[in-house]
Amino acid sequence: MFQKYNLQFHIDYLDYYNISIKEFSDKLNITENELNNILNNNIGIDEKLMNNISKLTSIEIKLIKFAEKQKTMYKYLSNRFDNKIEIKKYLNSLGLKKFVKEGKLELKDSTNDIQNAIDLFEYLNIDIY
Repeated sequence: MFQKYNLQFHIDYLDYYNISIKEFSDKLNITENELNNILNNNIGIDEKLMNNISKLTSIEIKLIKFAEKQKTMYKYLSNRFDNKIEIKKYLNSLGLKKFVKEGKLELKDSTNDIQNAIDLFEYLNIDIY
């Protein structure tokens, strides 16, 4: 379909610093199961947990929020559509091409359907998060 979003950088972080899932989950005050579900993109991360992760890892909160937004949009689109063509048709039915052509909407990465959806939804004040 389209490139699957994942939290590989979180897993890489744990590997790089040789931190176990148990150790990291304990520091975050969540269960190992919850952390595994987060790392496997099965559940989302709330604002409080994002802040805790940022404090523990020195990963900027903006990056964590960006990753979470990407994951949420990926899930939303992949649950509704089977392929990129359907996604593009949907986004254009909401006015994506029109708004870009009229200069009302500037896309952060026109080659990324997930980011295009985020940009469009933010412009239209549609909140799926």
